[in-house]
Amino acid sequence: MKSLTAVSIVIPTRNRPQLLCDAVDSILVGDRLPDEIVVADQSTDERATLPDAAGVEIVHLVLTSTGLSRARNEGIAAARGDLIVFTDDDVRVDPAWLGAIVDAFERAPARTAITGAALSGVDGDEHVPSLTYRTRPETFRGRVFCDPLAGLNMAFARSAFEEICPFDERLGPGAEFDNADDNDFGYRLLEAGYEIAFVPAAVVYHRGARRGRALARLDFSYGRGQGAFYVKHMSWSDRHMLRRMGRNVAYRLRRLAPAVRGDRSALREGIYLAGLVAGALGWARRHAGRAQAPDTTPSAPRRAR
Repeated sequence: MKSLTAVSIVIPTRNRPQLLCDAVDSILVGDRLPDEIVVADQSTDERATLPDAAGVEIVHLVLTSTGLSRARNEGIAAARGDLIVFTDDDVRVDPAWLGAIVDAFERAPARTAITGAALSGVDGDEHVPSLTYRTRPETFRGRVFCDPLAGLNMAFARSAFEEICPFDERLGPGAEFDNADDNDFGYRLLEAGYEIAFVPAAVVYHRGARRGRALARLDFSYGRGQGAFYVKHMSWSDRHMLRRMGRNVAYRLRRLAPAVRGDRSALREGIYLAGLVAGALGWARRHAGRAQAPDTTPSAPRRAR
């Protein structure tokens, strides 16, 4: 069993001060508190005024960079914990969330990452992306045909970043290819021999609802990021990622078929596929032969409390 000395939570944020404060408040009323919360703030508008919390250091990094992956990397560099836990600014966490993550991490083998459930935090019929539909504990290892890691609910030992490099800043919201940053990191963890444990008791409630054109843009960006991720790790000598991409395309085409019969909701699969092709071709054109992430050593952020 591992013994932890400190737990850090990293929350990237940009121009959503009220959502951020709600997220931090939900952590501070949890059953287990972290040693510190590191807010990696890339806001260009009003910045949040973060609450004080007895026993929890709140570090507010004022960043001039852009991109979710860069914010995470700068948050990692500033964090002092042995276990680094990530969530997003548009969630509220369940009171048992952090305790479930830490307990699972301490019981798990040394090279284990933790991910948890993401449920809808919005009432009504608006579409909330990035939700989790698993309900039972599950451990992923080796080559899998899914992306088990949820960026809004994940945790790793600090040593994982030292071993496999930080988040690829070419991927993720605000980057060149604006999604699949967590899928890429999870794949690199598994390729390095780590396990990823899904802990259903570690629940966050996602409040990032989309509809209309905003939902269509999100579907396209999901596909574009995923296409870039596939091609980044694709090799003619190792067909695993090519097979993964083929399975995804076949699945989306089957779901697209009802659009021919007038089901407009199925058109979302076509938007995703268009994004996937654009991302795959875009990565091949710009980064062919460069599988590893570029140097992502973060610049020194300004720490505010």
